[in-house]
Amino acid sequence: MGRLNTTTEVLTLAEARKRLVHVRPLVERLMELTARIRDMAREESAGDSLPESAERTALEESFRTTLAEMNSLGAVLKDPATGLIDFYTWHDDDFAFLCWKHGEADIDWWHGLHDGIAGRRPVTDHEAQG
Repeated sequence: MGRLNTTTEVLTLAEARKRLVHVRPLVERLMELTARIRDMAREESAGDSLPESAERTALEESFRTTLAEMNSLGAVLKDPATGLIDFYTWHDDDFAFLCWKHGEADIDWWHGLHDGIAGRRPVTDHEAQG
C-alpha cells in the first residue's frame, strides 16, 4: 500500500478547495474509526490484556485504506481525533500547508510547515503573498 499519510502533490488553494468535497467524508470516516479503535483498545486493556480482536484488526485496516484514499487526494492527516488535515501548497517560493479542520466550512487557513495549527493565518494573506 506504500507509505501511509504522505502525498507528493502540491496544490493551489482552488485545487484544494475542489478536493475538499471528496476529502470531507473520508475525514469523518477516519474520525469515527479512530474513536472506535481507541474505545476498543481501552476495553481490551481493561480486560487484562486480551488478545487483539478480529474486529479491531478490521477497523485498523479500514483506517489504513481510508487514509490512503485521502492521501491520494492530496491531503495529509494531522489529527485523526479532531479531523485536522493539511494540503501542501507554495508560499513565497517555499512549501506551506493549507489547513482545514472538521467542522470548518472551507479552507480558510494556511501555515508554514513547522508552525502548526497555532500559526494559522487567513488564506487572504496566502493569496496576497503566494
